[in-house]
Amino acid sequence: MKGWLLILSLSVFLFFTGSCSKDGESEYIPPYVDLGLSVKWATCNVRASQPHEYGDYYAWGETNSKDRFYWSTYNYNVGEYDEDNMSSLTKYCPKNGFGYNGYTDTLSVLELSDDVAHARWGGNWRIPTSKEFQELLDSCDWEWTTLNGVKGFKVTSNVSGFTDQSIFLPAAGYKSGSKTFNSSPTVTYWTKSLYSKWPYFSYCITFHFEEDVNINNAIYIGSSGRYIGRPIRAVWD
Repeated sequence: MKGWLLILSLSVFLFFTGSCSKDGESEYIPPYVDLGLSVKWATCNVRASQPHEYGDYYAWGETNSKDRFYWSTYNYNVGEYDEDNMSSLTKYCPKNGFGYNGYTDTLSVLELSDDVAHARWGGNWRIPTSKEFQELLDSCDWEWTTLNGVKGFKVTSNVSGFTDQSIFLPAAGYKSGSKTFNSSPTVTYWTKSLYSKWPYFSYCITFHFEEDVNINNAIYIGSSGRYIGRPIRAVWD
């Protein structure tokens, strides 16, 4: 009986962790952590194999990383961002006046085909919504700390029965143009939610560390240009 239980436990572990192959490339899929919230959170960023590793950076809605993050290189935009002619979006554009040649749609969250976590890991993996990140903020204790020499947040559940469960979010910064910005350690991750009032932007969680800052007041859900490269922390739905 114990042998069967061991095999069953191993099978469940391998289902949620291990490797898969995408385009002939080995892909590490981490386990998830149950924090007692509406979704379960991955222990690593997309394209990382340890909790402290940054992983790759992605523009919002793109499923491949790249070296240059500009509006002109963004998948769902035609040409450069122009404040005098803001009508260049080709997808995720639910507001008139922002779409290329008058384009509009009704999309305000990423489709699974444009969700890099789901595209790479499959199953029920996906990028969290802004509400799910807000739940992580509201239902967990956020401790600024260092893991294997990398600064970031240890996020520990304060939900009864799950207070021994936590994840680590490394301060990986973000990429704009061909540069990485992280001189003041920055925790910033994309959500899958569009900022519909200004569809050039999407929601992200952001924190810029300063010695005298009140951490609890400095972590927030904001919005940013969709072309910016950010790391991805996935959830299991």
